[in-house]
Amino acid sequence: GIQQVEDQENLAREARIRSAYLDWSKKYEKEPDESRFKTFSQNFLVMENYAKETGKDMNLNKYADLTEEEYNRMVSGGDSPSTPEQLPLDKKPTEPAVDEPVVEYQDVTKDLEAVEDVKDVVKAADEETAVKKAEIKAKADEKADATEKARLEAAEQIKAKADEKADAAQKARLEAAEAQRARRAAAIEYNSLSEKAQKEANEKDRKERQAAQEKSREDIKKDNEASVIEAEIKREEKEAAQKARAQDLKKQADEIARREAREAEAKLARLNPDPPEKEKSDDFISNLFSEALKSLPKVEEKKSPPKAKKKKSIGNKVFYSPPKAKK
Repeated sequence: GIQQVEDQENLAREARIRSAYLDWSKKYEKEPDESRFKTFSQNFLVMENYAKETGKDMNLNKYADLTEEEYNRMVSGGDSPSTPEQLPLDKKPTEPAVDEPVVEYQDVTKDLEAVEDVKDVVKAADEETAVKKAEIKAKADEKADATEKARLEAAEQIKAKADEKADAAQKARLEAAEAQRARRAAAIEYNSLSEKAQKEANEKDRKERQAAQEKSREDIKKDNEASVIEAEIKREEKEAAQKARAQDLKKQADEIARREAREAEAKLARLNPDPPEKEKSDDFISNLFSEALKSLPKVEEKKSPPKAKKKKSIGNKVFYSPPKAKK
């Protein structure tokens, strides 16, 4: 993020200062020294800010890698510096005494005849400095462009990753919502099917129980009808047998009575040759007949239950409905 961009800017600034230090060392035929680079870097930034504030070109002399104390010790035995470039970095005047900058320290006060040569040297140095500055600026701009490009690419990558993550999260939320809707629909359908199946099962069970109950009632009804029919048949058979027996007994009694009447009549005829009157004879016969009947065993007559109403016939079997009970 921001820290990465600041680090890249610091690296670009250090690379720009180091490039200027190498060029400065080559110009003044000095061996690059890492222990002197820190002082050069500080002086370079001070002069760069001074040039920006005053609108003047920045020129570094051969003392740019010295601190203020080192510079003062070096010049304490000679002439005082008279130009802004020869003064210590924090002692420079706000307005230089002359408009033309001096790139390096020259002891022009000892050789007035070399002023023109110094001007030429200054001009050449200015031109070379301008070229160097253009090169440094181009490199710095290139690095800045690269830094900005890298920053934009990094921001774009971060944004792309964030968008991708947001899209994935949105997709996951939509899929989760769709899955939840599908589960709810399945649950509703399952409950509906279960309720329908339960209703069908209950209806089927109800019909089966109803059919079983109807069959049971029908079977009971048939059993009752069969029992009634069987009892009626037995009663009728018993009644018919009793009637037949009573008739047989009556026939036997009549036969016995007639036989005894004949025997009695024959006996009387033998005892009394005169025939009695007819009325007396008839009364006598009737009495004998009554006595004969009394001597016979009595047949108990049971009251017949009401006859069952004929219902229907299937084949050779006849079914009767049970008689109604008397109130």
